[in-house]
Amino acid sequence: MTDIGAVRHQHATWLALIESGGPFLTLPVLTVALPQGLDPVRRPAMDRLRLGWSAWDADQHAKDPERAQATWIAHVVADLLDWQDDADFDPPAGAWEHTEPESGPRTAAAFTLNNPETGGPAFLGFTVPVGTSLTARSTDGWSASPLDRVAITLREHDIPLGLLTDGRWWGLVWAPRGGATAHALWDSVLWIEDRVTLEAFGTLLGRRRTLGVAANRTLLGMLQASLDSQEEVTEQLGKQVRGAVETLVDTIGRADERTGDNQLSGAGRYLAGVGNEQVYEAAVTVLMRLVFILAAEERRLLPIDDDLYARSYGVATLGAELDRRAADEGADALEHGIGAWHRLLAVCRVVHDGADHHEFRLPGYGGGLFDPDRYGWLEGRLADGSRLPPLPVDDRTVRRVIRSLMWLEFRDRGVRENRRVTYRALDVEQIGYVYEGLLDHSATRAADWVLGFAGPTEPEIGLDELAAQAATLGAGLAGWLGKQIGKPAGWVSQRLGAPADADARDALWRRTLAATENDELQAARVLPFARLLRADQRGLPVVISPGRCYVTASSGVDQH
Repeated sequence: MTDIGAVRHQHATWLALIESGGPFLTLPVLTVALPQGLDPVRRPAMDRLRLGWSAWDADQHAKDPERAQATWIAHVVADLLDWQDDADFDPPAGAWEHTEPESGPRTAAAFTLNNPETGGPAFLGFTVPVGTSLTARSTDGWSASPLDRVAITLREHDIPLGLLTDGRWWGLVWAPRGGATAHALWDSVLWIEDRVTLEAFGTLLGRRRTLGVAANRTLLGMLQASLDSQEEVTEQLGKQVRGAVETLVDTIGRADERTGDNQLSGAGRYLAGVGNEQVYEAAVTVLMRLVFILAAEERRLLPIDDDLYARSYGVATLGAELDRRAADEGADALEHGIGAWHRLLAVCRVVHDGADHHEFRLPGYGGGLFDPDRYGWLEGRLADGSRLPPLPVDDRTVRRVIRSLMWLEFRDRGVRENRRVTYRALDVEQIGYVYEGLLDHSATRAADWVLGFAGPTEPEIGLDELAAQAATLGAGLAGWLGKQIGKPAGWVSQRLGAPADADARDALWRRTLAATENDELQAARVLPFARLLRADQRGLPVVISPGRCYVTASSGVDQH
């Protein structure tokens, strides 16, 4: 009997190891369509692949590199993917091509993988010179990347699947007419040592996945099923946006505190005269601005292909830069920089006012969403007319906010899956749903130490109230607390108090102490509940000190 947990883990592993974009395959769909896991590459085929790779690797700098590339591509297509006689490496001239009318570059299929049941191509295959990036914009007068060009050509001929390669990198392109483009990239350098990505490539693009299987188990069927799961995407995006608003409000409060002298009120110079609800509305506005920008960049309504815009303003490119820095320097190091926040302020200003730079021009969109005067204190323009530098929101917060909008994190029976959000596939109603989910929350200031609990309802409960309930209810505290957080009393009982293991207790104490800003008295009060709390962006229990602004479910009462 197949171990479904092992199959799920296998699919999650290869999904994490390849680069993908757009509404690509999801873990639940793969688990249902491929319940036995990936098709193994048998030893004879593996031996032939090693020989073919070695020959191509040795011949790349030979007198005829194009012939070496063609030989290697033919081996992968015919032998590894088993297309054999159904692969046509000499398609009719002009049959499967696209010529860009304004700039003239031509994109033409180099081969086709044909479906004998329909008589037409199942895939159009395209090649580019060795070393050509499949995703970078081109410089021949048409800025579209090779992947984008393939997608345009596929739609022109109403063939939804394409394969693009330079020999090393292999790109699967799905471009249904009228739909969003999805792609996945495999690095063949990894195939010899990393069998799981090779088997995923062979399983998905192999001939047997197109012919002789049920429609829902074909590659097209799996891609369509993954696209259809948009309700799940909308729900998770809404949850992550709410978390991002909470993170931003918390960071705004911390940054403001550092400019004040009244610890009890928590008010600093930035938020002097600013109501709690305005803080919440400002954070929501920032998130909706970023949603708009990411959607506009993906639809090319903003010039994300322009080097200057991408380098100095782009939100998607900023997210990638912060991810690289976190990988190189560690996420903690991002807490010491604020440049990313300044860049977000700049792109919002550009979208509102427009830009007339000699390298690119952008009309101003105006409107209330991007109005820089709506929450001037974000930029350091205070209510009393004085000026400060822009609010010092750290790079780690900006990274978390952008990742919340670009990558959805799903957990399926302990297996984590990250999916890239495809804004091209989200309609206005779905984005509206995400916004509406923010309307039942607001911001308030903590009069007491407040704990943010995990669970379906994610309530915030003051330490004084918890102490009072414990004194009144005794052993019944678990039942009361379970009702507050939406969990069974038994589940709560198992997590109340410190863990039995000494090392685990020490680690929990250190995290709790850090969450209370090294206040040992308060840390001791928090500790019995620490394993029930959700984590903040630092991985610490959510503990809100008196006077700090935080997000909570709205009670319908003005929290100013």
